[in-house]
Amino acid sequence: MNSRHAFFVAAALACCASAEVIGAQATNPPYLAAFPTVERVKQAMKVSDPRETALRQIGALWQLEQIIRQLSGSREFRGFLPDEKRIIGEYQVASYYIAQAIDKAYPGRYQNAQSVSEYTPYRYARSDDRFGIEGIEVFKTFLNPAIQNQYAQTVGVDMAKAQARRKADQEAIASIGTIQTRGATEEPKSKLAEEQAGIRRCAESGRSETACMMEGLGKSAMGMVNGVLPGLAALKGEPVRGLRLAGIWPGTNKFQLGFQTDVASVACSELVSAAYDYSVKVNGSQVSVTVMTSPKPIVLSMRPDGKLVGPGPTDITGQVQVGVQYGTRTYDDGRTEPISRPVFETQTRRCNIGTLAASESTAALEGTAGMASMMNMILGGGIDKNKETVVPIGLRVAGEWGSQSAFDVEFRPEGVIVGCREAAKLTPYTVQVGANGVAINVQLGASPFTLMMGSDGRLTGPGTVRVDGRAAVGTDGSGALTYVPRSASCPVGVLSPAARSQ
Repeated sequence: MNSRHAFFVAAALACCASAEVIGAQATNPPYLAAFPTVERVKQAMKVSDPRETALRQIGALWQLEQIIRQLSGSREFRGFLPDEKRIIGEYQVASYYIAQAIDKAYPGRYQNAQSVSEYTPYRYARSDDRFGIEGIEVFKTFLNPAIQNQYAQTVGVDMAKAQARRKADQEAIASIGTIQTRGATEEPKSKLAEEQAGIRRCAESGRSETACMMEGLGKSAMGMVNGVLPGLAALKGEPVRGLRLAGIWPGTNKFQLGFQTDVASVACSELVSAAYDYSVKVNGSQVSVTVMTSPKPIVLSMRPDGKLVGPGPTDITGQVQVGVQYGTRTYDDGRTEPISRPVFETQTRRCNIGTLAASESTAALEGTAGMASMMNMILGGGIDKNKETVVPIGLRVAGEWGSQSAFDVEFRPEGVIVGCREAAKLTPYTVQVGANGVAINVQLGASPFTLMMGSDGRLTGPGTVRVDGRAAVGTDGSGALTYVPRSASCPVGVLSPAARSQ
């Protein structure tokens, strides 16, 4: 028996031995004694189809883990009690082995996922009405009504807090002073005033109010850190600017490319999905995409229909999970708790990268807008009255450009903010590459216009653009922002890249 096989056997025995006694011993908190063993979950979720059995088992174990996390309150973020940690660990290890086994038995895509285990029909948000009730009936099958009631109460409290936070955020946006003209004659503002103006302009443009507040708070936090560590700003590097991609392009043998504004994610066979830098280059009407993987980069070409054409069989080096390591954490006061962590090895896999068609957007992954969407999902969707951010698939643009005439464009994952003095509006856009270069078609209502991207990094557009935006003037009785129309017209001309905000 080699060492790796012995490790797997030891991990499996440790998991199963402890899983048999979850409900047979005193626990802290006491209600944990009601939670089922791994074996009971596996037996209760069995159906005739092995793949559906595995999905139900993984889904039930995940929901049970979420219930423990919810009931633990602030310990979910500060640190679990030993019994909470132990049971969560047993559920996680069991899910890992179930997933490994079903993917090995049924390799390849399943439904709309890269593998059976990545298809998650029972992974509902905690506040979703279906959680614990629909499909696999976790509460009815495994837990008593008292635990279900306690869970519902704590989720309700969290949702009420989220609603209160949203109301406070909206009132904070409304209290920020009016934005002044963005032209060359604008008088300098303090850093705080600039950040506040940015938050207000973001909300007035039509972006998610939650995302606007999160971005503003993030910039303020970075500003405070830079005040203590001035050299940190230099480590950030230049912002990403120019042509980018958005979307997920799946292939065979669990190969998948996912693109966001900053990075590309690559998965191949058993390799854990990892993030890499990438670039998009245009040569005439040809578009090439280079992803900085090892041992050598992946170079793809984009066809006019949006499909990516890869180099064929390609070696990719990354991390493979080979097991789980168990240990004990000891605190300064003598307290101990069991801990576990995945064990990875650097390995190389070969995947055949052929012609790839985009299958879905990366909406929930794009920066702070994605964080806001994730908050909506976790807390039941109602903390932001704006619809969920949707990132169009295909060629995109990143960066901000402006002119001396107070006209500017700021490209965000979901669209472009077109600004003319105080007026700003978020609007869709598309990117076309042809014999004449890169054309950015901005769909600004009744005033659509096209920007051409030059080799010098500047954007050029003809004519004058009217921006029909809005101004935040206060809040209503519920705390929601109220707006009035605001419009302005500006010549487009030549737009230069904006300098990085420190």
